[in-house]
Amino acid sequence: DENGLFPGSRVKFLQRLFSGHIDIEHVKIELKSQMDRAANSGAMITNLSSHEHLHMIPGIFRVLIGLAKEYGVRYIRVLRKEAIAPPFSLNKIFRSAVVDYFHPGMEKLLKKSGLGAADNFLGFLDSGAVGEDVLLRMIGSIKEGVTELVAHPGFLDPEVLYHYRFHINCEEELYALTGAKAKRAIADNGIKLCRYGDLGTA
Repeated sequence: DENGLFPGSRVKFLQRLFSGHIDIEHVKIELKSQMDRAANSGAMITNLSSHEHLHMIPGIFRVLIGLAKEYGVRYIRVLRKEAIAPPFSLNKIFRSAVVDYFHPGMEKLLKKSGLGAADNFLGFLDSGAVGEDVLLRMIGSIKEGVTELVAHPGFLDPEVLYHYRFHINCEEELYALTGAKAKRAIADNGIKLCRYGDLGTA
């Protein structure tokens, strides 16, 4: 806008992007600025993603691919089909439809780029609600290959409660991820935990 800012909400951002009121070149400038800041901090950038998976949109995904190559990053997050499991909701059905719509394009662009991504993806459909029962079900469903699990563990404080209501279950997710049941299920299923930095060359 006239102040050099993108819309604050995801819905407004998408409305302006799809109506042609946001130049993808401006998105590239912003993302490159963020990459420069991260790189200059001394952090090792092992993979690229985006808030609320906005990089599913082809134009933004192309920008991310270009930045990954420029900065020597080998992996990009790619959402993949998940089975819809109880408790069922319209929100899960909608999220699943979003993945079905955007995944083929992401996969095609990823293949052309030569970059890598996890073979499987879990947690998008249950985002914000990965409690112990949900996590144990996910662990039991993991397939061969590399699986990325998205979760939002953390501690509640007034700022989170006021600004980030989506993360209201963050302590429950932290308990689930660090609990004895999850550790036992991981061992019983022969799962090896890793980070993107542990993976081989894409």
